[in-house]
Amino acid sequence: EINNPLTPIQMMVSNLSRLHQKLDRNSFAENLNNTENVVSEEVNKLKNMVSHFNKFSKLPEPDFQCLDILSHLDQFIQQYSPAWQSVNFNMKVADNIEQSGGVLIDADVILFNQCLLNLVNNAIQANPNCQPLEVTFSVAIKKMVNQHHWLKLTVFNRGKLINEKERDNIFKLYYSSKKSTDSSENMGLGLAIVRKIILDHKGDIQCLACSDG
Repeated sequence: EINNPLTPIQMMVSNLSRLHQKLDRNSFAENLNNTENVVSEEVNKLKNMVSHFNKFSKLPEPDFQCLDILSHLDQFIQQYSPAWQSVNFNMKVADNIEQSGGVLIDADVILFNQCLLNLVNNAIQANPNCQPLEVTFSVAIKKMVNQHHWLKLTVFNRGKLINEKERDNIFKLYYSSKKSTDSSENMGLGLAIVRKIILDHKGDIQCLACSDG
C-alpha cells in the first residue's frame, strides 16, 4: 500500500527529462510545477499513512470536510494523466446534475484520493495488455424518500472480465486474483483498504457485472 503513491511519483519524475527535450520553456515550467505539486501531495500522504500504520490494518480516522466531487475528479484526472500515460480518463455526469453548482459531499480528501489511486492502480495491474486503458468516472445522484440524497460514483474500465467468485471476494482483506512470485507486491490490501475507507464514510462499494452496452 505504501508502494501505490510511489508509482505516480516515479513515472512523473522519469518523464521530466523527456519533456525537457520535447517542450518549450513555458510548457515545461507548467509541467514541472504540476509534477512538484503531485510529488509533494503524495509525499505528504506517505508521511500521514506511515504515522498511522502502527498496525497493518489501521487507517487514519476520516477528517471530513466539504468536497466538490466533480471538481475533485477533474483535478485528479489533470494531475495523474501525465503519470499514467497508458490510461485515457473520461468523466460522465448524470443529466439531472447541475455541474455549475458542483456536487458537495462530506469526505476526507486524502482518503478519498487514496480510493481513486487504488482503484486505478488495480485496473492497470489487472489489464497490462490494454493500451490504452479506458477508465471512466460516472457521477449520479439518487433522491431517497426521506429527502436524503445518495451519491453514486462508478469507476469503470473495459478489460479483463471478473467472474462471479472474484466479484464476491474482491474487497476481502488479503484476497488477490493476481498471480505473482513476489508476495510483497501482491498482498491483497488495495481494494480492502478502499472498502474500509468507503465504509468509514458511511457508504458502500460493490463490484458489479456489466453488459457490453
